[in-house]
Amino acid sequence: MLIGQVPALVVAMISAQKQDASRAEELLDAFQKSADWSILGVHLNLGLALLLLSFAIGMIGIYLAIRLHSRSFRSLITPFSNIQYSKIAFGFIVWLVISLVAEGISYALNPQDYLWNFEWKPFLGLLLVCFTLLPLQTSFEELTVRGYLMQGLGLWFRYPILALIISSVLFASLHIMNPEVNQYGKWTMLMYYTIAGMFLGLMTLWDDSLELALGVHFATNFMSAVFVSYEGAALQTPALFRMSNTDIEMMTGSFVLLAVIFLFICALKYKWPHPSYLFKKLNNKIDAVS
Repeated sequence: MLIGQVPALVVAMISAQKQDASRAEELLDAFQKSADWSILGVHLNLGLALLLLSFAIGMIGIYLAIRLHSRSFRSLITPFSNIQYSKIAFGFIVWLVISLVAEGISYALNPQDYLWNFEWKPFLGLLLVCFTLLPLQTSFEELTVRGYLMQGLGLWFRYPILALIISSVLFASLHIMNPEVNQYGKWTMLMYYTIAGMFLGLMTLWDDSLELALGVHFATNFMSAVFVSYEGAALQTPALFRMSNTDIEMMTGSFVLLAVIFLFICALKYKWPHPSYLFKKLNNKIDAVS
């Protein structure tokens, strides 16, 4: 990932010098806090592509890591012989739909907080970036945290609930440098990310595979990149709307409600077992890996 960040770092430094050489350090500091490439005179779509490039390179790293264990890449996603792409699609579509419904309700209640931001050329470029590079970013995080790390934690601690909690806290800590942490408060955002991590981890353990989480994570970031962006967001994009007033506590509460609805839908559709098994000790490595 550090290798993948080099192009973004080079472009940022050169752009800051071009903008105002005397204020280059100040501009870079402001950019680091906000993740807004327009501060450096760089188009938001190019900036987004540069940001996501590090995750694309990171995918090579996680592939090499799992191969060092003499395991298949597929084993990070499912213990079964085939990846169920229909589950990825289901997770993406259903989560995106209920998120759009929730956002629509928010818009109806507070239309003054939404600024229409559509310009067709930047928007088409945004869609291109989001359908090519964004899935690599969300998949990298899922494969690393809910795949590699959570499987390893399950082998160590033998209790799924411990693997779930620890991996969720680690997932939150990976976002500690995101600009929204400075914007809305460290503990508030860490709580939000921990809850999000537990939601994604719970569906992974409950379903015994990573497909649903891959779809949901992509839908979450696709929603914030394409439909509604806000000040301080890690993904600064020419989205359809931009929010001028973001209530993180309300956003967290809404997320929890949507998560419960989604898990209920999936539990019915896929006939998941009673979640009490999460507290039972795993007996062998096969159970832990799966």
